[in-house]
Amino acid sequence: MKKGDRKVLIGEVWEDATNKIAYGKRRHYLEGGMLHGVMNYPFRDLIINLINGKINARQAVRSFMTLKSNYPPEALLANMNNLGTHDTERILTVFHESQRKLKLAVWLLMALPGVPCIYYGDEAGVVGGKDPDNRSFYPWGKENQQLKAVFQEAIHARRSDPHLQNGAFYPFSIGPLFGCLRYVAMNQFTVFLVNPTSDPVNVNLEQLKDETNGSLIRSCLLSLDLNGNRSEPMDYHYYPFDR
Repeated sequence: MKKGDRKVLIGEVWEDATNKIAYGKRRHYLEGGMLHGVMNYPFRDLIINLINGKINARQAVRSFMTLKSNYPPEALLANMNNLGTHDTERILTVFHESQRKLKLAVWLLMALPGVPCIYYGDEAGVVGGKDPDNRSFYPWGKENQQLKAVFQEAIHARRSDPHLQNGAFYPFSIGPLFGCLRYVAMNQFTVFLVNPTSDPVNVNLEQLKDETNGSLIRSCLLSLDLNGNRSEPMDYHYYPFDR
């Protein structure tokens, strides 16, 4: 590449790209001079495991914090986040065709730092197992309109909310609820909450677990007056704050 050109180089790395060892050698993809970002399969795994109940909210937070600590800030924002690619099972198949689970996953994809990318057909309800079953034709004229509306709503939120695009990323948990704060300033932030469980949950800030041991997350949550709010099973809550 010529210096000064507005080009981006994204690498296909399935693991944490900051500590990958391949063919007996430590790779230095994100230390300058190689890649701007990578395909963020670790984020995909965390989203799926959280929604499928394989990890709880606090475990997800700690894993997200590890990735945040490992990746340079610029790379974290440049990573190509995905729920599915030509090399994975279709995301609706992974969720056993649960549209409620897919809705949560799509909104998480839009709320997390990085560049959200959609594999063709996922928004239309295409299902399929491993390659080549995951590469079937797009269902022109037979799209799942409910799913398309979910994707469109989440994409609109991402494109219209500068906090989701560029805000600092602070994951947290409140009991079984997973949340993330996308922070620009005390009067400019967005909070996103997910209830990945099969039970209704009332927000109780006394259960807040802030792995940063700071006061920023609590202060932002208090500004939103969320205490006592009810979260239904497999539901999400989107709170943009701009005053």
